[in-house]
Amino acid sequence: MRVEVEDRTSVDKILKVEIPPEETKRVVEEVEREYQRRAKIKGFREGKAPIYLVRKIFKEEIEERSIERLISETLEKAIKEAKLEPLLRPRIESFDRIVEGAPFRYSVLVEVRPEINLSKEDYIGLEVEREKDEVSEEEVERILNELSESLNKRLMPIAEKQAKEEILLEKIAEIEGISIPDEEIEKMKENMIKSLGISEEEANRILQFNILPKMLAERTLRFLVENSKPIFKEE
Repeated sequence: MRVEVEDRTSVDKILKVEIPPEETKRVVEEVEREYQRRAKIKGFREGKAPIYLVRKIFKEEIEERSIERLISETLEKAIKEAKLEPLLRPRIESFDRIVEGAPFRYSVLVEVRPEINLSKEDYIGLEVEREKDEVSEEEVERILNELSESLNKRLMPIAEKQAKEEILLEKIAEIEGISIPDEEIEKMKENMIKSLGISEEEANRILQFNILPKMLAERTLRFLVENSKPIFKEE
């Protein structure tokens, strides 16, 4: 498998993947056999239709399923090989048709964390302002009405602002050596698997993209408050 990374912006990367012909052939033949086992074709018992007939009848379905499998089986490995750390789920940009004897190529858009050059002098001594969390009933009603009209438009800027804040705090945590112990992470993962009935893979994904970044941000902010002696302002 060949992997190439193209910079679209400082945070948007185009990951190009090329799967060799022999691997493409293996996956296609695997999908063909699956369709052959399930195929109900007049004149043949279920699962006994000749493969050439299955290919002819289910050509588009086999190709579509083969493309899905090729991407799903190689994407995670390609991301690791390219040493990328996605912020969000990668988005497919393009992919080839499957051609016998030819490699299969596809590309995805991967959004990564921006690089931040930060030193202690950039944040030590900064004042931290705490915003007031009170919301009136009229404000709640207004927000609900706006959400019903343009949910994505309102939430995306907030999500982006939170992501940038978490990235900045993560960089400070790296400088200051602030981390979450492996034992604590393992304990959280075990509790999630038992209480939620999810797989270890799903628990790892939730921890990586949802829980751990917020925990690290909270601990880093607490460190800044304790060490910088900021002035908190209540409105």
